[in-house]
Amino acid sequence: MTPSASDPWITSLYILAFVRVALILLAIIAGLVPTSSLLDVAIGVVLGIGAYHRQLWAGYGLILWAGHSVALEIALSVGSGLFSLLSLALYTTGTIHLYRSQGFASLPRLHIWFILRWGLWLLVIGFLAGFLRTFNPPILTTLLGALYSPSRFWSITIAAYVLILASQAVAAKRKGAWALEHVLCIALVVVLVGVPLDVYFGQPLAPSLYSSFYTFVLTFIAWGIAQSLKPNRHYEP
Repeated sequence: MTPSASDPWITSLYILAFVRVALILLAIIAGLVPTSSLLDVAIGVVLGIGAYHRQLWAGYGLILWAGHSVALEIALSVGSGLFSLLSLALYTTGTIHLYRSQGFASLPRLHIWFILRWGLWLLVIGFLAGFLRTFNPPILTTLLGALYSPSRFWSITIAAYVLILASQAVAAKRKGAWALEHVLCIALVVVLVGVPLDVYFGQPLAPSLYSSFYTFVLTFIAWGIAQSLKPNRHYEP
């Protein structure tokens, strides 16, 4: 039986999102977490509003938001992670009900080769960004600044994020049907492969996990951009 839009599990999605936003704000005010957590507040508000309007993308976002928190708390050995784990379970249940309420009769039809191909491309972008941050020929020093300088770091990081955003927008537009599910899976492949590689090459786990969340943020933005563009004649069914 397909749940109605008034299903309490669906309602719990945005209620829990706003409760979590309130708890983060209280923690910021109490000085328990840094002010950079305001980014989490902004993300939570956007996802909560989306869930209130019964948008499936918001359910996916809440799952990723809670899952990222679980991984980050484990990596930092901060707290027990039980609250984030409970949030993850509740968001997942609510999103399943929201998915079914949209009238979908089956699971998303995912094309693995499409996901792997675009995931490999994003990994290449990430590898090149890391390489340019540490490789130090004179021409790069002239163009981007000294090795490990802020100018060099941010110019390469911004360029990499722009390429990821553009690539995910193109992937979403080319996929058409189930576009969001495909680009989120692409981002998931990048994170599952990229984070272990970062750790293997000496980067601490927590910063790697933290930066990986931006891959998902960029993916949602890219999908939104793709939705606003004209239909693509290179659509891949």
